[in-house]
Amino acid sequence: MQLIVLVGDSEAERASFASQHSTWAIASREAVSRALFPHGLLDGAQEALQQAFAALVVELLASPVSDVCIDTPNLTRVERRQWIELAQLAGRRAVACVMPSMGSDGTRSDTDADPIASSPFEPPTAEEGFAEVLYITLEHRRPERRKKRTATSPALPLFSRTTP
Repeated sequence: MQLIVLVGDSEAERASFASQHSTWAIASREAVSRALFPHGLLDGAQEALQQAFAALVVELLASPVSDVCIDTPNLTRVERRQWIELAQLAGRRAVACVMPSMGSDGTRSDTDADPIASSPFEPPTAEEGFAEVLYITLEHRRPERRKKRTATSPALPLFSRTTP
């Protein structure tokens, strides 16, 4: 059982990668924001959004789902610390997946040296508490053939999303 923490500045890159893993329960901060505030985030609502998102993550970590994925930028050690602590409390292995960023010319960049050039990016490390840190390359992102599920999965908690 593990907690996968996606690290990257591009919502599309993170969502695309996460959607390729049909067994993951995905907690997306952007999806929670759109669900709670369909007409845009209201002034002063940032704290409410963060609390709702954190509650979703806690609920997923307590569920029987084996792989829980956090889809939010998680660019700094401070932003990631709470997820690592929750994973440890839930007895789950924390894994960081660093997504490739878009280069200045609009193409994807797979360089490990500067994966998120225009952000306060701090590379995740094992010292933070991650059992593993993976740098995702374009090769990892190629769609794979998926087998249809034959068994029914247990109902997932509110706000969770899996790809059939």
